Amino acid sequence: MVEDPWEAQEAYLNGAFEADLADLAQLSRLMSLRVDRAGRVVGDARQLPLLELLSVDAAVVELAGTGDHTALWDLSLRGVRHPVPSPGLRGLTRLAIAGVDVPDVESLHVPNVLVADADQVDPLLRGQARASGCLVDRRPFLADRRGAAARTTHRRAD
Repeated sequence: MVEDPWEAQEAYLNGAFEADLADLAQLSRLMSLRVDRAGRVVGDARQLPLLELLSVDAAVVELAGTGDHTALWDLSLRGVRHPVPSPGLRGLTRLAIAGVDVPDVESLHVPNVLVADADQVDPLLRGQARASGCLVDRRPFLADRRGAAARTTHRRAD
């Protein structure tokens, strides 16, 4: 328990109709934020300069600044019912977008860890192969009801 709540490093918002990151800007030490079962989450993640982990389960997500955030390395999106453009999803080490509509997924900058569903993997790999000039050999090695992961081998196209 933190004596001064404004010094909290981790916060959970559950069942909020709307969550605005601007309302949390006074939490200057916030490093981890999880928003679950929200109707809408909006705001600029850069208002939380120490934020490293952001997990959002909401029908509508309008987050500015996630791709330009210097500390944010882990972003998880769930339950989103509208398209999310890929430019806002760059600069991350871990990205979870399984079940989220990312229309331009083939142009997504692939992080070190990507949690994607089967419908996202093939276009993503085709886009990466075109960008790098490599051939891609996709061998599924794990699949469950939440999505699929793929082992990928890159080799230079001759």
